[in-house]
Amino acid sequence: LSVSNLKGTYKYTGMSVETAVDLNKDGVFNNDLFMEGYKSCTLDNQLEISETQYNFILKGTSCYPDEKNLNFTYKLDKTAKTITLFENGVESGKVENIDFYNSNGLKTYEYQVYDTNLKQKVVFIMRAIK
Repeated sequence: LSVSNLKGTYKYTGMSVETAVDLNKDGVFNNDLFMEGYKSCTLDNQLEISETQYNFILKGTSCYPDEKNLNFTYKLDKTAKTITLFENGVESGKVENIDFYNSNGLKTYEYQVYDTNLKQKVVFIMRAIK
């Protein structure tokens, strides 16, 4: 896990939770949040990580009419496996339990963020496209 390994452009390939939920009210509980329509408007977005920038690039379907790209600087803590995000020099969030895999040139980045509505951590899985 290093800044130089993380550099790249990623797309979402999975989102899951430990405790199954029924967000779409079909009576079936799933750990796979894709199956539940969780934040489906974000699935076509991309994440671009450089040496100093951690940017969410909005593509396709918007979640809100005034939606815009989110641009942060960041600090990677390899030991704690966290990224602290900063907006205009002020801490604005943490990405936790980071895992990074590079198998035969296929880079996969996983991270967790606590969702206050679901009252649990969501695991996001992304694959590098660049």
